[in-house]
Amino acid sequence: MSHTLTPFLSPHLKVQAEKDLNKIWEKKIRNLHQAWQEYTAQSTSLQSLPFKLSIELTQNCNYKCVMCSHAWLPKYNTYNPALNMTPEVFAQIAQELFPYATSIDLRANGETMILPYWPEILETLESFPFIEWNLITNFSLKNSNVWEKMADIGFILGFSCDGASKKVFEEIRVNSNFDHVLENLSTFTKSMVQKKKGYVYILSTIQHANMHELADIIRLAKKYSVPEVQFHPAKDWLPQISLSQANPKLLSKYANEALDMALELNIKTHFNFEIDANPQKIRQASEITPDLPNQQPSPLMQTPGFSQKIWDELRIDEILNNFRETEKVKQYQSCFKPFSHATFNYKGEVGPCNCMIIPDIKVMGNYANSKIFEKIWNNQEYQNFRGALLKKTPEDKNCQWCFKNRMVG
Repeated sequence: MSHTLTPFLSPHLKVQAEKDLNKIWEKKIRNLHQAWQEYTAQSTSLQSLPFKLSIELTQNCNYKCVMCSHAWLPKYNTYNPALNMTPEVFAQIAQELFPYATSIDLRANGETMILPYWPEILETLESFPFIEWNLITNFSLKNSNVWEKMADIGFILGFSCDGASKKVFEEIRVNSNFDHVLENLSTFTKSMVQKKKGYVYILSTIQHANMHELADIIRLAKKYSVPEVQFHPAKDWLPQISLSQANPKLLSKYANEALDMALELNIKTHFNFEIDANPQKIRQASEITPDLPNQQPSPLMQTPGFSQKIWDELRIDEILNNFRETEKVKQYQSCFKPFSHATFNYKGEVGPCNCMIIPDIKVMGNYANSKIFEKIWNNQEYQNFRGALLKKTPEDKNCQWCFKNRMVG
C-alpha cells in the first residue's frame, strides 16, 4: 500500500500508515453492518457513517450537452477556477470519511478530468485501500498516461455516450470530438485487459435525437469491448428532448431492437425506464455476466486472510445483497441513500443523494465550515429528511421522481 503523496496535496492531507490492513477492513465492514441495522430499525439519528460518497471536484465542463444545464446557464459559459473544489476541502473529506468508505464517485455536475490537479488526486487515491473508485466521464482528455493509471487503480468508469454515430454524438454532446473520444476509450479498455483491472460501461441519456440509435449503441459497446450499457431517460427539464414526449410505438420498436441486440452480443443492458417488451428478455439482458479476464471482486474481498468469522457473524453477504435491492426505489417505495450516502459539491456543501445535485444540491450543511461531518450527518434537517423517506412521503421533487421512475440505483 502506497502512502506517497504528491507535493501538491501533502500539505493538506496526512495519511497514517496502517500496518494492519485487517483493522482498516474490519472498520469498514462493521460500519456497513451498523448502517443496515439502523435503516431496518428506522432510526433517523445514526452512529454509522456514510460508506458511499459522491464528491464533485469541479462544475467546469468542456462540453455543452443539449440536455445539460451547462448548455444554457450563463455561469458555465467559460471555465472558472472558482468552480473547482480546493485541495484543502478534498483533503478534509478524505481524512475523515475515506477510512469508512467502500465506494467513492468522483463526479457530479462537471467533467472531473479537466481539473488541473486530477493527476495528483490519482496519486492520493492509492493511499486508501478497499475502496471502489467510480467516475462518469466524457472520455475527452487526451492523455494516455492518465487513462492507463486509472486502469491500474481499478477505476469503474461510466462513459457518457449519447450516440453511436459521429453526427448524433457531436450534435448532442456539443464541443465533442467523437473520434478522439473513441481513441481514449480504446486506450482504457486495452489497459484494462493488460493490467487485469478496471471496468467501463456506457451510460446513455435517451432522448428524441438518439432513440433510433439504441441498438447501434449496443454494437458500439461490443466493438470497443465495453461489457455493459445503461439507458437512462432524459429528464423533463426540456420537453423538446424529454423521452416522455416521444412516440411510444417508435420508442418500443427501438428499445426492442436494442434488447435483441444485447442478447445476441452478450452485452449486459439496463433500461432505466419502462419499455413495452418481453419481461423475461428485459431480465435476461440485465443479468448477463460477460466473460471478462479482468473482473474484480468487491474491494472488501481483494486481499485474502481477513476474518471469515467476522464476515459471517455480521452476515455481510446478506447485507450487500440487501443494499443492491434497495436500489429499486420504485419497486420498494423506499430509499437507503440518506443512510449510506453523502454528496459533496465543489464548495464543500453536503447533500443526501447524488441524484440531488443537478442543477442545485439540496444543502444539509457546509463541511468546509463545520469541519466535523457528524454535526451535519445527524442535524435536524437530515433526520427530518430520513423520516419522510421512511414514511414513503418524500417532499423533494427529485425524490418524488425516483419513487415514480427509478428502476435501479
